[in-house]
Amino acid sequence: MRLAWFVVVITVLASATAWADSKEEAREHTKVAAQHYKLGRFQDALDEYSKAYELVPAAPLLFNIAQCWRNLGNHERAVFFLEGYLREAKADASNRPIAQELVVEERRLYQEQQEQARKHAAEERQRQDESEQDRRAREAEERKLIEARRLREEEEARRVSALRKAEASRMPKVWEKWWFWSVVGGVAIAGGAAAWYFNPDVTTVPPMGTLGTADHRGGTP
Repeated sequence: MRLAWFVVVITVLASATAWADSKEEAREHTKVAAQHYKLGRFQDALDEYSKAYELVPAAPLLFNIAQCWRNLGNHERAVFFLEGYLREAKADASNRPIAQELVVEERRLYQEQQEQARKHAAEERQRQDESEQDRRAREAEERKLIEARRLREEEEARRVSALRKAEASRMPKVWEKWWFWSVVGGVAIAGGAAAWYFNPDVTTVPPMGTLGTADHRGGTP
């Protein structure tokens, strides 16, 4: 029996010692957090207050954590911890009236924050829709240009093909034959010789003699 009481006493003392150690460690975190808070390092203060609350879940720490979230601009989290403080704090706690006022204010600010977020999201969707419409319009214009160029190229190809077919199918005229002008030239020469032969009295320009006098041999005197 005495041994059992001895074990209980040892357990209680150990628990008390651990609790005292936790309280001391939590107190140190609280001191560091207060220093950060005074210097405006609200995220660091939040981290230290959170560590202190994990060691000693005291209601005033929830109030301080809520204050950090307020200064960080996260009104939703501020409301969460202020409501937690109001649930856990004593009815006559000195910060209760302030916490009640802050809950109302933070809820209002949170609603405004949500409204701004929705408005921003709507504007972003509108910008994306407009950008998508512009992109589709540009793509449609590019497709029109490509189609117009393709049609021009096809039309040009058909025109060239038609010209080539017409050129290939066209029968050459007789005067376009290479031998035609050869024959014509030969006939002309032969006709000139015959005219001279049958008309010897035709006046021609005689060749000049070696002394510059006219040579009337064989011609009309």
